[in-house]
Amino acid sequence: MPTKMAFFARNAYFFGTKFVAKHKLLTTGAGLLGASSVGLYYALNESVKASDLELHAPSYPWAHNGVLKSFDHQRYAYCRSRPPGALHGVGVASDGPVGGPGFGYSFVEFRRCLCDRGCSGGLIEGLNMISGIRRGYEVYKQVCAACHGLKYVSYRELVGVSHTEAEAKAEASEIQVLDGPDDTGKMFLRPGKLFDQFPTPYPNEEAARAANNGALPPDLSLIVLARHGNEDYIFSLLTGYVDPPAGVTLADGMHFNPYFASGSGAIGMAQALYSEAIEYSDGTPATQSQMAKDVVNFLSWAAQPEHDKRKQLTIDVCLILVPLTLMMIYWKRFLWSTLKSRKIIFREPSKPPTKKS
Repeated sequence: MPTKMAFFARNAYFFGTKFVAKHKLLTTGAGLLGASSVGLYYALNESVKASDLELHAPSYPWAHNGVLKSFDHQRYAYCRSRPPGALHGVGVASDGPVGGPGFGYSFVEFRRCLCDRGCSGGLIEGLNMISGIRRGYEVYKQVCAACHGLKYVSYRELVGVSHTEAEAKAEASEIQVLDGPDDTGKMFLRPGKLFDQFPTPYPNEEAARAANNGALPPDLSLIVLARHGNEDYIFSLLTGYVDPPAGVTLADGMHFNPYFASGSGAIGMAQALYSEAIEYSDGTPATQSQMAKDVVNFLSWAAQPEHDKRKQLTIDVCLILVPLTLMMIYWKRFLWSTLKSRKIIFREPSKPPTKKS
């Protein structure tokens, strides 16, 4: 009897091992076949697209689109060679931060005062430019805000990104917000505050269409995420105005832009950006491409102000998950070690048991 049990145990182990090996082989083959099918479908889908038959925006190397890249926030300057002193009310200490152009004086004045104190260009860090988001805000405020709103963005979100708190309060106070009712039950106008959203230029959709030849200017809060091509499309649209080609007739008040997603290139918005249309506070030459780049950076930040925090949180989570995964692997192997390493051995007794009388 024990011999038969050992025989059946060996056969069960053999056939069980063979079944497991066959199961793994089938699973691996199915996985490879599925991955190959998905890859073939993706390659065929990418090779034939209707959008390739039309003009589409090229791909530009946006600095914030990298996995570990962030937006161009406000930079600060350091002066390493001067003793403690005062600069327009801001202390200048050796090897210490002295602030930036967002501290009550212009960037050009800030740089000139530092140079007058003997700080050479090689001893000043972070003075090459102010925030790209800040310059984009200047373009939006002076050019785009006349027709487009940012109803999902608040002034408080500018604090620590492109403006100081005092500057953001000053920007918000320039608008008038309808509030109320007051003690008498009447609505009243008050200066804007940090928690207020950016104002819309028109009270309703009908007024917007009447002022723009029937076209409705979209809100720019999420425009970068709402258009195929994202930043590339917006940049190409702002810099892509050309004369209509031969054979193309435009209606009155329409303009031609081959990048516009209408298919015909007819767009109701006139070209908004021209070289030297505005003057940057940091003295950067206001070329058309520079203004387009800056305002696209600003709109991209406005669409996802949590962009940098999200990437930082992703890094923190990955740093936690790596040791946690290793610990879970060790724990799993520890729990299963008794089951995976056990052996069942049947031994035939040396002497058959004798029956007791």
